[in-house]
Amino acid sequence: MLPSLVSACALFAGCQSIIMGEGGISDGVPPTLIVEGPARGAVIEDGTSVLVRGTASDASGMDTISVGDQSTSVNADGSFELRVELEPGITVLDIVARDRSGTEASEQRSVVTGTWSQAATPIDDALVAYAGTEAFHQFESALVEHIARTNLTAFAQSQNPIVDTSGCSGARVDVNSLTVQSSDVSFMPQNGGIAVAIELHGVHSALNVNYKVVCIGSSANALLDIDTLRLSGLAVFGLEGENISFRIDNAATSFVNFNLDVGGLAGTIVDAFSGDVESSVASMMTDAVKDSAQTAIQPYLTELRTQTWGIDVLGLS
Repeated sequence: MLPSLVSACALFAGCQSIIMGEGGISDGVPPTLIVEGPARGAVIEDGTSVLVRGTASDASGMDTISVGDQSTSVNADGSFELRVELEPGITVLDIVARDRSGTEASEQRSVVTGTWSQAATPIDDALVAYAGTEAFHQFESALVEHIARTNLTAFAQSQNPIVDTSGCSGARVDVNSLTVQSSDVSFMPQNGGIAVAIELHGVHSALNVNYKVVCIGSSANALLDIDTLRLSGLAVFGLEGENISFRIDNAATSFVNFNLDVGGLAGTIVDAFSGDVESSVASMMTDAVKDSAQTAIQPYLTELRTQTWGIDVLGLS
């Protein structure tokens, strides 16, 4: 016949329950059980066992302390110790004190042990969180809205000069203004990560060019028009301390119809600096988009951390 449960409490609350022993006559008074170790939710990084210790007492005298299928007696001063072997993962210890009248009291403690890995290390059968299609759509919309609100002119001017080559055939190019008509963003799960593709349409910039030809200096206004700027990369979500972080790695930028118009300036002069302008604009816009993505998406990740989420562990929520 199984012991009859008189009262119980939630597993992780650490409160006590009273169990009447098999077949005997209980005095109805449970023993006093105080578990001094391990602490609730203890994390054991090295080792495969834990020492369960504490004190137990009862007017009728104490019989045993048991944890699972292991048991020990109580010392004359009421203290007890019992070393319990652990499997990697979460172990729930059901610590039961039984007095000589057959009445039992119990307390539960959970401990975590196993091999620990650095953040971002792939782990088989890990406890994970999934971001669904709706989450990616929110990221996409947030980034499109943030790009539309961003003062790209101010950002570009902070990078001036975007080209500055010395010598008698050098040039200095500064950005006067920078605008984007529209943008498209997509996050696409793939093997090894989440691909991100960003397109900026109708990129227009007014430039000022100061150049030298045979050491004779002059200046001209220029217009830069790009039908589409495409940026692709890998969206990386990680942990920085207790915070969830986001960044774009392996970013690559390309252009559809990159057109630099410097009025009536000779093509040989324009060719001397147009390549530098193209590479500088690619680098500048990559930085601008990466900064916008981080700023737009980070609030969602911060909100995730500040909310309470329920999960099932060992059949419990």
